[in-house]
Order: sequence, then C-alpha cells, then structure tokens
Amino acid sequence: FVDEDEASQVRQVDINLNGSITGTKLALRRMRPRGRGHIVNVASSAGKLAPPGIATYAATKHGVVGYTEAVRTEQRGSGIEFSIVMPGVVRTEMIAGYKPVRGVQDIEPAEVAAAIVDALRFPRVEVFVPRAVGRIWRVLNLLPRGAREAVLRAMRVDQVTWNADPSARAAYEARAAASEPKLDAGE
Repeated sequence: FVDEDEASQVRQVDINLNGSITGTKLALRRMRPRGRGHIVNVASSAGKLAPPGIATYAATKHGVVGYTEAVRTEQRGSGIEFSIVMPGVVRTEMIAGYKPVRGVQDIEPAEVAAAIVDALRFPRVEVFVPRAVGRIWRVLNLLPRGAREAVLRAMRVDQVTWNADPSARAAYEARAAASEPKLDAGE
C-alpha cells in the first residue's frame, strides 16, 4: 500500500466506487418512476475480506458493498431490487501474476455472468461467485476476529494477492493506468 502510486489509488476509487455510485443514481432516476427494477453492482469477495496487497482495491469494493446496502435500505418498498455480486478470483488479465493457492478456486468470467443472470431471475442481495465463498464467509463471521483471521491464514487466502508477481502484472497495470474513462454528457 505504501508504495502504491497515488494516481492508481485515485483511478481505482473513481472507477470501482464512483463509477458504481454514478451508475446506481442514473438507474434509480429511471426505475423509481416506474416503481420497479433491479440494480446489480459488482463488488468482489474483497468487499467482505481484506486481503493484503490490494488495500485500495479492497477499500473500493467494501465501499460498493456498503453504499449498495445503504441505498437498498433507503429504497425499501420502492419495488426496486438490489444485488451485490462478489466474485472471487476471476480468470482475467487482472489476475496476471497471481499464484494458485490451495482452497482458492479460480472462476471464469462466464460463471460471474451466469450468477448475475440467476440473481436477476431469483433476486437475492448477496451473490458470491462461486457460492462456496458465501458459505465460507457466513461461517467465518460467526468466529471472533482472531479466530477468523487464523482460519483465513491457514487456508492461505492471504497469499493470493500478497504473493502476486508484479512483473507479470506490469502490462495490465500500465494499460489500466493509461485508460481514460469518460462519461458522455448525454448519459
């Protein structure tokens, strides 16, 4: 975290958190008059856990979980459903350099898409992908913090991001840093 580029921190907050907030506001402005709709925000399992090596990313995903929960409560009775999708490690360019860890299953982007479609058909708020992550999280939440952290260390979940090879991620990081998201004035 200390060595993370400040511009990268700002971009992560802008894209991961502010982008989701803006999208939610725009969707609510259209859904509220109709009295129905379903907002799906994609966070991450890092929005419930806090793995080392990705502190800013985890903070943005915790933010997505927190504001979606708050807005959902504000909109109770409006006819609008909310889902928070929390994938684990998805096989995309973003995980370049990650080393496999026993007990942490990589998933395909299509599995995340299928979970989103399923949540739209059968609404639920928390959508963990794979579902086993949600079951593990619910059990871990019953434990005191020290025991929960010991179990996560024993499962080596903390090693997924902490031991990533930065040189393998260099191309992804450079491309992400050079991207320039824009919102058209008409949207």
